[in-house]
Amino acid sequence: MKPFKKLNRLLLAATCASPLLANATGIDLVNWNHAASDYSKHGNNAGLLSPYSTNAGLTTGKYSFGQFESPFLSKQFSDKWTFSLAENSQVTLDIDEIEIAIRKSRLLDLQNLKLELFDGGNHSLGSIGDNRSLNLLLAANTNYSFVVSGAAAGLLGGFYLGKLQIFGAGTPTPVPIGDGLTMFTATLLLLGWQLRMRMRPA
Repeated sequence: MKPFKKLNRLLLAATCASPLLANATGIDLVNWNHAASDYSKHGNNAGLLSPYSTNAGLTTGKYSFGQFESPFLSKQFSDKWTFSLAENSQVTLDIDEIEIAIRKSRLLDLQNLKLELFDGGNHSLGSIGDNRSLNLLLAANTNYSFVVSGAAAGLLGGFYLGKLQIFGAGTPTPVPIGDGLTMFTATLLLLGWQLRMRMRPA
């Protein structure tokens, strides 16, 4: 059992060091859409979320979270993170997988990466996959949780990084412009045509 624990620790250390050694070894960082500097910046801004505590009373800022997933115990994983807000706030959650490949061999790889956000009553508020964002207006003094799930498919397992950004109570909720704009324009055109027909002399 002890040799197995040592091997697991060595693999974890090698995995964490891999991004730092990427340039020296020629490792390609495939589909890593956020630069490493982005994570270090927002990590210094507000801090890291802990998977072992409730992360209560979070204030405006950017928070990091992430996990290494080992392929040796169970490839399937489900990590739960909980938090609450100090005030009603606009919140953005995003998540990215770090894939490291040497030639055709994938050292780090995750499959079916998914993040789902829940309220205190365990009702789903929305879900996202890799390289997606979730934007919501959330209430203060309410326990929220999000679950990151998937499967570790790489030779050494997998690794994901995410951000929880809290913008404060004054930030408006973005409204998507979709088919509603088309319908609104068509309605205006129809009303204008009807008005012109009524004003036409008989």
